[in-house]
Amino acid sequence: MKTVFFRSVRHKKSPEPARRRSGGRKIRRIAAKLCAVCAFVMLINAVCLIKLGVWIPNAPDRQEFPLRGAAFDGSGGKISWGLLESGRIDFAYLRATSGISLADSAFAENWENAAYSAVKTGAVHDFDFSADGKQQALNFISAVGDSLSGRLVPAIDITMDIWERMTADPLEIIAVRLEEFVTALSEKYGCEPVLICGRGKALILANEYFPDLPIWAVSDLREPEFTDDWKYWQYSENGRCSYIEEPDGKCAMLASEDKQLYVL
Repeated sequence: MKTVFFRSVRHKKSPEPARRRSGGRKIRRIAAKLCAVCAFVMLINAVCLIKLGVWIPNAPDRQEFPLRGAAFDGSGGKISWGLLESGRIDFAYLRATSGISLADSAFAENWENAAYSAVKTGAVHDFDFSADGKQQALNFISAVGDSLSGRLVPAIDITMDIWERMTADPLEIIAVRLEEFVTALSEKYGCEPVLICGRGKALILANEYFPDLPIWAVSDLREPEFTDDWKYWQYSENGRCSYIEEPDGKCAMLASEDKQLYVL
């Protein structure tokens, strides 16, 4: 009797499921890459909108901070005070002088025109940490005039950039020069100025040597937490500004919890 051997037949699997799995993985990889690209584009757009002042993500609530302000330097040229009033801006500060001899080129005209506006205005001096305080005060006084009647109290910008933080004199020496400036303004106008500062050495200078002076706190990310005694909050330095002559001009945006401004 002849023995018959049966060969087992192994059926080959169809390649279609493997192809579908491979195709699915490719689609998921492509989708993940597209999502990453979209997220990156959205991030870039957000940064651009913030830099251009179109979108200010940390703009404070009007009910909690009823007063709005703007701070200008000379880069924007002439200010349209009528547009400023209609833009619900309650007060404005103008950069007047810097150091012992520099004056803002647009300050004189803007300062004069501001006197006829309902927007309350004040003047800012950019403090030079290496220069004599009395000489800086004379420069400021010569620019703003002998009287500040109807104006806001002056402001002194003591913010420090990276280079100044590394190379400036010790704080006790800077404090002497700043005290000379503050004293000269107090004797001239009968008021004490506001100090503009953020975190770091400038805040230490303000807190340790001038604890009684009000603070204009610079904080672009959130409400200032580094100091309790602040009068103004500068929540953006890139405010989109249609109130000035130059089309690309910007201004710093301010807010205050006070319901009434301190006018001299």
